[in-house]
Amino acid sequence: MGRFSDGFWNRAGRNTADFASNVVFGDKWARPFKRVGEEAQADAIRQHAEGEQIKAQAIANEYNTRARLAERNHLNAIEAAVREDIEKVIAFPFAEEPGELSHQLNGLAIQLSANAFTADSEEEKIRTKFTEAVYQKFKQGLNLLLVKNPYDANVAYLYDVYLKATKERRKHKLSTFYWILGCVLGLGLICGFCLMMDGMVGFFVIALAATALVGIIWLIVIIARSIANSNRLKNARAAFDVRPKASVTDHKPVAAARPVVEPKEPETPAVAPVAEVASVEAPVYKEEEKSLLQTEYDKLWEQWGASHPILKRGYKVAVNDEQKDILILGFNPRLIGNGKSSTFRFPDVEHPYPYLVKHMLVSDQNDLVSRSTYLDMFGFKEPNHEVAMQNIICNPKVFGYVAAQVALTQNVIEDVIRPKLIVILDQDIWAFFGKVKGLTWMGYSFKSLGDLNGYELCEITGFSKAKDRISQDSRLASTLVGTKVLFTDGKHVSKFPKPDDILKYIS
Repeated sequence: MGRFSDGFWNRAGRNTADFASNVVFGDKWARPFKRVGEEAQADAIRQHAEGEQIKAQAIANEYNTRARLAERNHLNAIEAAVREDIEKVIAFPFAEEPGELSHQLNGLAIQLSANAFTADSEEEKIRTKFTEAVYQKFKQGLNLLLVKNPYDANVAYLYDVYLKATKERRKHKLSTFYWILGCVLGLGLICGFCLMMDGMVGFFVIALAATALVGIIWLIVIIARSIANSNRLKNARAAFDVRPKASVTDHKPVAAARPVVEPKEPETPAVAPVAEVASVEAPVYKEEEKSLLQTEYDKLWEQWGASHPILKRGYKVAVNDEQKDILILGFNPRLIGNGKSSTFRFPDVEHPYPYLVKHMLVSDQNDLVSRSTYLDMFGFKEPNHEVAMQNIICNPKVFGYVAAQVALTQNVIEDVIRPKLIVILDQDIWAFFGKVKGLTWMGYSFKSLGDLNGYELCEITGFSKAKDRISQDSRLASTLVGTKVLFTDGKHVSKFPKPDDILKYIS
């Protein structure tokens, strides 16, 4: 018991002395074990902070790993989709008919314009592979068109698209080369400057001359390529400008060869045939009646011609001044405008769809050209259908022109042509006939007669009861009741009716 009491009071005395010392002199006079306890606590806090930092770093690494995996999976998915699209482009067959081939190239031209040659990111590098495939396919089709029909109305436009795409492609291909060239030039200048600072003037002059030589060569290459591209574009446009003259020239020998009347004086054959041809040409072309249709178009363009750059190109319209059993209806002249308005008469002057005429109207047994005519829904000149739809048809600023043009076209069909069969060559025309739900325009009502080679054949039964019909106040009844209308999309020539099919609906 004595030992316990002695130990207790000794411990109590030391604690009392420590307390008094801390009060009087502060913590610095505390016993060493207290210092050791504080250091251990600080170490524990530091270790805890380091552990939290390591944990946070591990979480960040895991997040980055997942992000990289997600990005890789995304790129793999894009590459698989691009590879599939490339295979479709490669397997895409070109049509045999020049007109349909030109239509296909218009679609490829849109793809080529919508997809750029860029390589700013991994995703863009992958997508550029598809653009390259479209470019090569477009180039192949354009060469094929130039062989089949070098005077096609779309040649100049398509060649312009090709040259622009070639320029963008060259920029993409040479971007790395330009970057390396810039580094070489910059490095050459830096080395030359360093040599000059070290007093090696001769080496500085050599380095500077070599750098200047590389830059001059590079500049000459750029200028030469620009001149070559400019010459190609001029040649393409020159070929396009020759096309209408070639078609008219090709027609003249045919007209001159018509045996209309036998000459009365055989001894003067050089004079008599010329007189006979001259007397026949006027009734055939009916030049005095051409102004009747032109007057209406001139009024239309006088009001709206300055409202849009496309309308400023003028119009081109087929002259129709007599009744015909068959009407081939296109959308608009696929021509590049030159600011001049003009007319043509079917089929003497080449129109945008010559191959369709041959396919539908001429066979070994039948020739329906004399009973047929052609008309465009709109008279403005624009080779790209999508551009025409976006800038004219769907443009609210020129809605008045669209409405007036539709009314004028309807007047020509109703009052002049009065066909027994209308073959529509473009799916966008369906809406103007009232065939698309929710759109009235001309406002015809139809009775379905089934299909013809997969295309719907209908019969006009009159006007619909819609209150927003064009010319509903001036045109109360239709002269086209009983007229058959074949609604085609203009894409598959093999499905178009042949003369034997057409005869069933116009006899």
